[in-house]
Amino acid sequence: MLINMQQLKDLHLKKFYLADPDRTLLGVLPDPAEKHGTFRLTPYSEITFSLERTAENAAMYDGLTKLQKILVEDIGWFILEEPDVFSDGRTETKRCTMYSEEYELTGRMLRHFYLNTNDPGSIGSAKDGFVTFCDAEHPSLSALHLVLEKFPDWTVGYIHPLLANRKAIGAFSVDEQDVYSFLT
Repeated sequence: MLINMQQLKDLHLKKFYLADPDRTLLGVLPDPAEKHGTFRLTPYSEITFSLERTAENAAMYDGLTKLQKILVEDIGWFILEEPDVFSDGRTETKRCTMYSEEYELTGRMLRHFYLNTNDPGSIGSAKDGFVTFCDAEHPSLSALHLVLEKFPDWTVGYIHPLLANRKAIGAFSVDEQDVYSFLT
């Protein structure tokens, strides 16, 4: 996730747009309170906020459920965890935690994924060519492309030239591991 650091200082001023998991926008969350962000390159970033139920915001309030997405103005997409609900008998409030969208890759698994090894089914060898870190011209020998081809909602974005041209990445034998952990 690319983040403009100046935008983070103004998190309390940002609009939060509720969306379905496929990013279909449902509307603006009216006046979320207690906005707080912890922004990282790894692991993923986190934002918390709360929303009190009112007659005017009932539909949006009810829409705050696990796996919904939230677009934070000028910052990016986040995935909502199951909100905690608090009630004092008069008012009801949801306290929400959401993680930057790459968090989604922690729930997706690589199984029997072998690169540059002698294991049966391994992709890459001295004979056929070794898999590199990222090679847009030869995606069948590009580790990033091979991992993300299983997840069509994700694509390879900007890769620094020092990484893109890195030829030797070593060998990987993954029986089962989440995609985020493998990539980081």
